[in-house]
Amino acid sequence: MIAHLPVHLETVLPIDRQKEEKINEWFEQAWRIVAEMKSTPHSTINALLERLRKDLSKLEKEKVREELKREISTALRAGGIPPNMIYGLTLIIFSRCVP
Repeated sequence: MIAHLPVHLETVLPIDRQKEEKINEWFEQAWRIVAEMKSTPHSTINALLERLRKDLSKLEKEKVREELKREISTALRAGGIPPNMIYGLTLIIFSRCVP
């Protein structure tokens, strides 16, 4: 299950309200994209998460984690998330998805 959390950004430089709202929209869109993928039968993300639950070596687990990050990143890119937001959003979503 993916929990939706409110987002508040602390930035070095102040950002205007309109930009902050747009960033919140991208966060919500990213969560929706991944939630849709997870709810799809036989999804790659679910298969990778299932593999992580198995008894794998550290190296194998790291390979699966990297593959999962690539899947999330690819889905965000295909879903229209701006390129400059994909890396950060991928890491945030990954950290919330992986047990």
